Amino acid sequence: EVTLWLDCKLWGKNPYGFHISNVLIHLINVVLVFVVSRKLYKQVGQIKNKTSLIPIIASTLFLLYSFHSESIYWIIGRGASLTTLFFLSAFNFFLSSKKTMDKNFFFCLLFFVLGLLTYELIWIFPLIVLIFTINFKQREKIALVFIIWILFIIYLILKFIITDRLAGEYEARSLTHFDV
Repeated sequence: EVTLWLDCKLWGKNPYGFHISNVLIHLINVVLVFVVSRKLYKQVGQIKNKTSLIPIIASTLFLLYSFHSESIYWIIGRGASLTTLFFLSAFNFFLSSKKTMDKNFFFCLLFFVLGLLTYELIWIFPLIVLIFTINFKQREKIALVFIIWILFIIYLILKFIITDRLAGEYEARSLTHFDV
């Protein structure tokens, strides 16, 4: 809602401005997919030279993937794009973090918290970083993963206290019927 409010202040009631903002967020996400996939492949030893096509292919597929149209063309579909931006930013800083209290550590947590305040899609982030840390034996990141999980649990507890539920009626119905 904050970004929609800012768009309203910037563009007035002109819908083109809102769509321009959505496209800009999507383009930033494309760049982040490139950066994150490059770092990810470097860390797992798949990229040995600077000319690998894997990050370029990944970001091009992300750019052209047809199911992104809802978050780009619908003004209120921005939540998914913003969450993707925060997820990719947090994961980028997570991959860059070398020790527990460096600036990358701080920015990883900041973008994760911003994602928590945006859309539930970010809820998979703690699981992703845990799997990555265990799978690639990144012992130096265990403290960061632990703090991410603590923040996530605190967020869930606060969400439950404030709203008296973790999910809306629609989501809860799918969960109780195991409709994943």
